[in-house]
Amino acid sequence: MTRAINDAFGQRVRAAMAVARISRQEMARACKVSPQAVQRWTDGTAYPTSGKLMTFCDLAGCSMEWLLWPHPVDVRSTEWALNGTHIKNIVRTVMDELAATP
Repeated sequence: MTRAINDAFGQRVRAAMAVARISRQEMARACKVSPQAVQRWTDGTAYPTSGKLMTFCDLAGCSMEWLLWPHPVDVRSTEWALNGTHIKNIVRTVMDELAATP
């Protein structure tokens, strides 16, 4: 696979986890892998097996088609965004909420 496809996959994994507010440790427990394995998914340097991919998508609330779409997430378009919401707005909201948490 090309670097761009791997980067797009990692970006989508990070976006899905941010929207679902799932930590790397929580995802690792659910998928029965190490947190380092999930980190490799978010980096785009490794892919989960099909069974772990199904678990990931169930927990993150995204489709496998969206997750494996081989193009970067376009923050200017809602066409491929989760739930029709701009990724940049999702990330901004999550970051604001985390900053407000004592």
